[in-house]
Amino acid sequence: MIKYYCKKCNLDNDGPMCANCGKKLSGSTMHSVWAIRRLPLTDGGVWLGALGITSLVVLILFLLIFGAEFFLTGTEKMLMLLSSNLPLMVIGILPISMLLTALLLTLQGSEVLFYSLESYGVILRTWHGASRIKCWARLTGAKMDQVMEDENGQGVIMGHERITLWKDVKQVRYNPRRAEIKLYHASRIAPMVLRIPQEEYPSTETLIKKFCKNK
Repeated sequence: MIKYYCKKCNLDNDGPMCANCGKKLSGSTMHSVWAIRRLPLTDGGVWLGALGITSLVVLILFLLIFGAEFFLTGTEKMLMLLSSNLPLMVIGILPISMLLTALLLTLQGSEVLFYSLESYGVILRTWHGASRIKCWARLTGAKMDQVMEDENGQGVIMGHERITLWKDVKQVRYNPRRAEIKLYHASRIAPMVLRIPQEEYPSTETLIKKFCKNK
């Protein structure tokens, strides 16, 4: 949704005039803003990431344990170790980690992703309920001194802020079906994911292509 920002009043407006002070706002104050409410527990990307990291840890442990056994004692002792309960114990890390992930995501509850497309880049702020448990479940310290009120008068905390500059974007991937756009600093590594309301996707994609030409 296109908004006009008044610096004097620190206020977004629906039109090119500030609803508070009446100042006429220029086109340079325009930016696109939207919010997405979601449950991290239902985010497939989070689950795939947790599965990938845990699988990598299990693989590294296998290589370290059985590789070291092979080089230090030979094939026979390594095969004896493989026939023991140790492989199952190492593999057991995988379901335990996924259960822990499910617990943490459940405790996180819902969150609101607030996006702002500016002339210099994208700002993503993640807000969640004002709760120590919700902070700890996100592996961050309790920020109870930073509680604010949302439009419903409920206490919320900004758990995360990320800024991606257009000049730093190396690659852009568009996904109209999922209404998502991914901005990469480096190919395939830690993109900023723009989750967009379906009805706002076409105009947002057009704007992104304007800022990220030939990427």
